[in-house]
Amino acid sequence: MDKKIMECGCAPQGTTRIDGVDVDICITHMCTEPMEKQPDLTGRTARCAYFGRTKPQRRYANDECNYGCRGNPVCQCGEQPSDSNLAFFKYKPDSPQDTFYCGCHGWD
Repeated sequence: MDKKIMECGCAPQGTTRIDGVDVDICITHMCTEPMEKQPDLTGRTARCAYFGRTKPQRRYANDECNYGCRGNPVCQCGEQPSDSNLAFFKYKPDSPQDTFYCGCHGWD
C-alpha cells in the first residue's frame, strides 16, 4: 500500500498517537497532515539525497546501499521511479527529481 504524501512533501516515516488516534507522521518536519490532493508520481524519478557525496568512513557504510552504489566511496545510486514507499521519500514538485535515502550512510 502506498503511503500518503504529507503536506511537507515527505512520505510518513511512522505513526504517533494524537488524542487516542494513530496518525501518520513525518518525523523530519513533525508533519501529521496528508496533502489534500495526492500528487501523481507517474513518470517522475527520485535520487538519493546524498547522490554524489562522499560516504562517511564508518564501519559498513559502503555496504548498506540498496540501490547500486554498494562498495563505492561516493553515492552513485541510480534513479528510481518516484514512489512514496522509498525510504525517506520527499516529493519535490518544483524540482525535476524527488529524493529518498538509499542507505549509503548506513541505517543505524
